[in-house]
Amino acid sequence: MSIFNDEIVKRNFLHYWFGLGAPIIVGFGITLFSFIFLMSFEEFFLNEDYFIILNIIVIFANLGHLVIWPLFAWWLKSHAKTIEKEGIEKGARISIKLYLVWLVFIVLPSMWFVINFNGIV
Repeated sequence: MSIFNDEIVKRNFLHYWFGLGAPIIVGFGITLFSFIFLMSFEEFFLNEDYFIILNIIVIFANLGHLVIWPLFAWWLKSHAKTIEKEGIEKGARISIKLYLVWLVFIVLPSMWFVINFNGIV
């Protein structure tokens, strides 16, 4: 194996981690930023005049990891085909699979628990 193949492997490895990590970081970053913003201005949003703004922030908090993550991964996957970056495509594919695992093992059981045990403390 020559030195040129090592550079190609390093480049593909970096593209793979970009395709895998970027959608997850962007999705959870939006969620985390929304929750931090909500907690920072909690007293401000207790006023009923700003109920719509509160709802918009909560919607963004949920959209980050439920919608933005898979859409960004899908976009990266489709864009990687056009620019012929195999590493990004593989990483984005794994990111979509991790999203499905996240949905099945974390989000759906949490929703089931909230629906069935709402108000029972």
